[in-house]
Amino acid sequence: EICVYDPATKKAEKLMDDNGYGEMYYLDGFFYLNKKENGTDSVYKVNIDTKEAGPAGEMKGKIVGIDEKNDLIVTCIEDDGNDGSCINVYKDDSLVADKKGETYSLEYLGIYDGKVYCSNADYGTEDEMTVFEISEIDSGKKEEIKLGSVTPRKIAGDDYLINWEVGELIKDKDTVYISMADYEGSGSYWNGGLCLKAKEGEENSLEVMYDCSQMDEGHIYLDAEGKVAIAEHKRGSYNLSGLEKEYMNYGDLLYYETEDRAKTIVSDFIKKQPERSGFSRALSEDAITKIGDTTFMMLPNYVRDDVSDIGWREYNKVLKVGYYEIAGDGEITLIDEVDTSDNFIECDASFANDKLTVQCVGVPAGGEETNEVLGEQEFEYSIADDVVYIEDGNAKTKDDFVNYVGSKKKRIKIYFNNDGKVNKIEKV
Repeated sequence: EICVYDPATKKAEKLMDDNGYGEMYYLDGFFYLNKKENGTDSVYKVNIDTKEAGPAGEMKGKIVGIDEKNDLIVTCIEDDGNDGSCINVYKDDSLVADKKGETYSLEYLGIYDGKVYCSNADYGTEDEMTVFEISEIDSGKKEEIKLGSVTPRKIAGDDYLINWEVGELIKDKDTVYISMADYEGSGSYWNGGLCLKAKEGEENSLEVMYDCSQMDEGHIYLDAEGKVAIAEHKRGSYNLSGLEKEYMNYGDLLYYETEDRAKTIVSDFIKKQPERSGFSRALSEDAITKIGDTTFMMLPNYVRDDVSDIGWREYNKVLKVGYYEIAGDGEITLIDEVDTSDNFIECDASFANDKLTVQCVGVPAGGEETNEVLGEQEFEYSIADDVVYIEDGNAKTKDDFVNYVGSKKKRIKIYFNNDGKVNKIEKV
């Protein structure tokens, strides 16, 4: 569904049903969205006044950027066949410029003042070092300017730094700045970086500003003196105080007014969970924004379901998503909550001292395993005061549940409230 929220009335209502996916873009009275058709990305648009949906002219591929000032929309096609990848620039739903590359080699970096920036990686060089070509597509002149090429591994002088990728692009006046980073290991850990700069519209102007010895992990920005600097947080980004203290999802909701100064939006926004709890709530940087003094966000609830862990990689199952409005004074309004279709965990559980001790049970997600698996870890959850116990389709009391489960493990389904406590139990 696509819904509309009115901050004055604090009410949300459905605009229309929708079967698209990904981000939603607005331009000139239309929403532009993606959906899959025969395994490929297609673009359609919705008139927000008439609610009519239809094809978006010649547009195809996944929408990656928009330039409202110049009425431009950028899409990217990642083709694993013989056609390779492509970046397309559209105006009035018609193609005005494009850039083709080899399969999976082309990457969109950003759009500024009608100019699209992209990276094209050549993995097939004789010395097995990836070369990145940075280009500018001028949608007005309908021409491509090759700003230059760079071979990060050669610049770094380290044969072990082999997994380079382009990071961010920012622009100041007629200069563009680009960060690159090398990530190694199964955990994709940062091992080195570069910072490049080039002149807008000037071929072969690309040069290295900072090499590995001068770079740290983080985001590039221009400081008060106009110099490129590195920061852990972006201006206008959000974080939780618990993440900054001990990399855990709890605490105050913070907003970075500058790269090094955060303002507390809401104190104790997310409660810290007990050590043995598998419940969590986590911010998503792609689903939180500030309009004026008001913050709007999606906030998912997760629970650990270790039957689907892969090695040390933990699997967290999404239970529900809450949609929130947070006023400048910190007042929180719950706009809506949407449960997933699988908003519980099935487990073997025992009950003592007003707490559930559980082991997850189920078929691992996304794998070839079809047999039921018992999780290796034990998690512990408190029961909410208003817990509902369902047995054979009938609502029972907490005492009925205690009498049923006793101190021996029994198979149940458990549901959670937003504080991480169990508020519904179903006998299996």
